[in-house]
Amino acid sequence: MSANAPCRFTIAHTTRRGEVLRWRAGASDPHDADFEVVEVVEGFTVLDAAARERTYWRRDGVPLAPGHYVVNWPARLKTRLFNEDARFRGPFRTRRGAEAAMAQLRARRALQQRKGTAR
Repeated sequence: MSANAPCRFTIAHTTRRGEVLRWRAGASDPHDADFEVVEVVEGFTVLDAAARERTYWRRDGVPLAPGHYVVNWPARLKTRLFNEDARFRGPFRTRRGAEAAMAQLRARRALQQRKGTAR
C-alpha cells in the first residue's frame, strides 16, 4: 500500500459538546485533490479529516463561525497549514453537506481540467 493510498476505516470522535461523529476515513483524505472537510469547533480550532484538533489563523484575525467547511490550498504548496493560504468554504450545518459541496468542487475542477486539455 502506498503512503498516499486512502485509508478505509471508520473514525469516531466525540466533540467537546458530547456529539459522536462517525465517518469513513478516505472520504475527505487530505491528499485527495487538495480538498478536505473540517469542522470549526470554537475560536481558532478545527478538527481535520483525521479528527485531530488543529489551530488555524486568518489575516483579519476574525474566527470563523462554528460548522463544517471545505478547505483547499493552492497546488504549489507542499505543506498544508490552516493559515492564510487555506481557503475555507462554508459553514455547512452538517458534515454531509460539506462533503456534497466538496464533491461538486471536485467535479468542477475535473471539468475545468478536461476543458484545459481539450484546447
